[in-house]
Amino acid sequence: TQSGHYGRGSVDKVIHFPGTLMSVNPSVCRIVPNILTLNERVLMSGSWEHGYFSYTAVGATNVGSIRINFLKDKIKTNKGFLSFEKDTEIEIEPKKEMGRGEMVGGFNFGSTIVLMFEAPKSFEFNFKAEQVIRLGSALGHVPGTEYPAEEEEPEETNCDQIAFQIIDELKESINEVVHETQETVNEVVLETQDTFNEVFNDTQDTFNEVVHETEELFQEVTHAICKFDQTDIMKSSDVIITGSKPAKGVES
Repeated sequence: TQSGHYGRGSVDKVIHFPGTLMSVNPSVCRIVPNILTLNERVLMSGSWEHGYFSYTAVGATNVGSIRINFLKDKIKTNKGFLSFEKDTEIEIEPKKEMGRGEMVGGFNFGSTIVLMFEAPKSFEFNFKAEQVIRLGSALGHVPGTEYPAEEEEPEETNCDQIAFQIIDELKESINEVVHETQETVNEVVLETQDTFNEVFNDTQDTFNEVVHETEELFQEVTHAICKFDQTDIMKSSDVIITGSKPAKGVES
C-alpha cells in the first residue's frame, strides 16, 4: 500500500458458501458454537498494508440475502433455509482495490460480519466486546501511526455520500424482498392450482367409476326382473290361495 492510503486493501478472491440460515442470536450461538461455519456466507479475501485479511458476511434467519456491490449478480444467496449447492469460488482479476470507508455491499436488514487479518503485535482494538459499533468508526489502530484527518478523506467517502449509498442499498433491498415475495406467492399459487387439479381429477375419476358401477348393477337387476316368468308369479299366487283356509261364516 502506498503512503497516504492507510486502510486501503485489495480483494483477489470471493467464495460463496451455501448453508443453513439459523438465527445468530447470542442464546442460539451458545447452543450451536460453530453456527457461523454452518450458515450461508460470502467470504472476500485479499491483502492490506500489514498482510492478509478476510471479510466474511454471514447470513441468518430472515437476513439471508448478501450482496457484494462489485460482483453484481454473480452470486445468488438466500435460496432457502437449507441449501446443498456447491461452493462458488470467483478469482478477482484484476484485484479489486477498496478504500477506507468504501461501501462493500449489504444485507437485507443486516446480520454478521467476521473479520480475520494480519496486523502488527502493537495493534489495538478501539472497542470492547458487545460494544456498539457505528458506521464510519475505526475498529482499531496501530500506536504511533499517523491517521488521515477526517477532512482529508476522499470526497466519495464522506458521510453524506455514505448516507445516500445506504438509502440506495435499502431501496434495492426492499425491491429484492418484494420481488422474492412475489415469486414465492406465484409458486404457492401454482402449487395450489396443481394440487386442486389433481384432487379434482381424482374425484372425477372416482365419481365416474361409481356411476359406471351403479349403471351395471341397475342393468343386472333389470335383467333379472325381466327374466322372472309371469306364470311363476301366478302359480305362486294359486298356491297361496288354495293353501289358505276360509274364515268361519265366509263362503269360499
